[in-house]
Amino acid sequence: MLQTNKGAAVVIALLSLLILATLGASVLFSTQAEITTTYNFKRLTQARYAAEAGAQSTANWLIYNYTAPTSFASYDMTKSPVEYSGQPVVLSALSGVSANYPDSAVQTAFNTALQAQPVSGMDVSSAYSTTATLQTMRVVTVFGSATLVPLQSWLIRSQATVGSSQARVEVTTTIERFGSPVFPYAAFAVSATCHSLQFGGGANTDSFDSTLGTYATTQQFSSGNVGTNGNSEWQHHGNLWDGIVAVFNDWSLSSDDRLDPKQRCLRLRRNRHARVRAVIRHSCCAKSGSSHHNSKL
Repeated sequence: MLQTNKGAAVVIALLSLLILATLGASVLFSTQAEITTTYNFKRLTQARYAAEAGAQSTANWLIYNYTAPTSFASYDMTKSPVEYSGQPVVLSALSGVSANYPDSAVQTAFNTALQAQPVSGMDVSSAYSTTATLQTMRVVTVFGSATLVPLQSWLIRSQATVGSSQARVEVTTTIERFGSPVFPYAAFAVSATCHSLQFGGGANTDSFDSTLGTYATTQQFSSGNVGTNGNSEWQHHGNLWDGIVAVFNDWSLSSDDRLDPKQRCLRLRRNRHARVRAVIRHSCCAKSGSSHHNSKL
């Protein structure tokens, strides 16, 4: 008997349609996944921008609007973060984070300025809320007065959300206020004459922090800078400066100092913490046997 192939075309057509439908569904699924991924990335990026805006706004508030304390007895500055009533000092405008700050007016102002603040310039609504934790605080006296000023370091935490999406980003940053020494030199001669600054007999300079302890316990082999507007004369061997040597006029070596200026500077640098900068010129106060060079080291 002869066999017929009737109906085979229908089966092939159905299989072809199934394959094409599967490929089409895969393409649609892949496209939708890419769209969702792009959307989520966009929202996360916007949330990060909003969080960074919150961190910057908090830093600006601490710099320009924050009223620093004038009484420090209630702060435990021996710990980091600094504590008040046994807990870290915190200014909070973030829901779920409790504030702990001695002055309620400062906390209220912080909360008003930095809670759920909107960020403009986006195609979707976004907002940030922040906190600031006092990491360190050191009290110094302003030069020329009896005023006490706190040098503080704050850890800022900024959290932002975007629209109705689940995008939520948190960033942290630190802002710190530094103090500058009133006298940057261990010794400085203001006279522009000869022999205005002389060292000899194994003299040395360095530095220490009296707020942290005695010279013996806090000695630093750095920042012992010396300078002069006039002539600088270094006599004999064994002198050591742990800092910058700034000579704004002339330089001379005594007759019994047999090292040339470059070697002399290397001797000054024998301590690995030392930094030496000096201008060597013709000396107006040269002694017999002195070395003179026109150069910079």
